[in-house]
Amino acid sequence: MNIAKTAFIFDVDGTLVHTEIQYAKIISQFLAEHGILISPTEYMHEFSGKSFEIVLGHANQLLASQSKPQLDIPQAISEIDGRYTTNLTTQGIETTPGSLELIQTLHAHKIQKAIGSNAPLHAINNNLTASGHIDYFNSENIFSAFQLNKWKPEPNVFQAAYNSLHTPQIETIIILEDSLSGLIAIQNFSLQMPELEIIGVFIDNGHNTHLHSQIPDTVQYSFCDLRETLNLFH
Repeated sequence: MNIAKTAFIFDVDGTLVHTEIQYAKIISQFLAEHGILISPTEYMHEFSGKSFEIVLGHANQLLASQSKPQLDIPQAISEIDGRYTTNLTTQGIETTPGSLELIQTLHAHKIQKAIGSNAPLHAINNNLTASGHIDYFNSENIFSAFQLNKWKPEPNVFQAAYNSLHTPQIETIIILEDSLSGLIAIQNFSLQMPELEIIGVFIDNGHNTHLHSQIPDTVQYSFCDLRETLNLFH
């Protein structure tokens, strides 16, 4: 593999930073306040990597089946975001093992990289800023599925991230993901871009080990420490 002709696309939540378990706790508490009981662990198994619209849409189906008032989804998302921001301010953020070191190494070697996430753009930027990753990305290479109105497992956010790079020199794309929807999006992107070598990397962050049995064939590697990705060039 030629490192000069390789680029990286990163998910954020659960891949670069340990945010998904925090969201799981907040959403679990929020839903409990509205009569829906789902533990953070159950949330991680069922909804990790999925958009808030999908999660809250499912909640509304349950509420409707119980003849209970349904959630105003935009208002609920705003409330969840507010609670998360408060936690971010008071508790800070934890990076996944090796994520900053990998990003810094790629930056030092001028390896192209982009972000493709299901999260809202402001949440992506807040998490990248709080974790120190933002210094190594250009704003024109950061993409949210909300900008496209298409969420993983659709590959649109990966396509947008790829298109933002200097594509003529790129032969290989390495995509790092932690959720099932993201892993399937890698597979879908591979089908969409057969002229590229696309290497999928599953980031086992300690909360998603159960996904190992569901990883698509197009995802060839599983790492707990993001620095292990550099071994692909040896």
